[in-house]
Amino acid sequence: MCPSAGLQQTAVYGVGDVERTLRRTGIGYVLGARGNHWFGSWATCPLIAGEAKDIAANLPEQDWHRLSAGHGTKGERLYDWAYLPLADLDAEKFDCPIAGPWTRGLLIRRNIADGDLACFTTWCPKGTTMQELVNVDGTR
Repeated sequence: MCPSAGLQQTAVYGVGDVERTLRRTGIGYVLGARGNHWFGSWATCPLIAGEAKDIAANLPEQDWHRLSAGHGTKGERLYDWAYLPLADLDAEKFDCPIAGPWTRGLLIRRNIADGDLACFTTWCPKGTTMQELVNVDGTR
């Protein structure tokens, strides 16, 4: 199965219940999150903890990658993106019907022109690339 198969995109704020439902059905996702949504990592080095907007503000420039979210009416939709995997978790512990390690993460989109940020909480099979997550976001 392609790692991005079954990934869904939507902008939902206050995503707790939606996340749990999608995990239990074995669906990966890229869900919009507010800048003040708190994210924390498990067993990463360095540990990541804080509000999405603060995490984004403290990222070094080398963590940002210019990627296309697909073709729009005016051509490629280019943004700067950063992806932070927060934890690799056994999906079975979340009653997910698809066994194996899945990654919980934070995806951040930065507008090239004005620096505006958009933040996303992600859940995907381990090994899913940042470009695959960007593609999912670009399908909305």
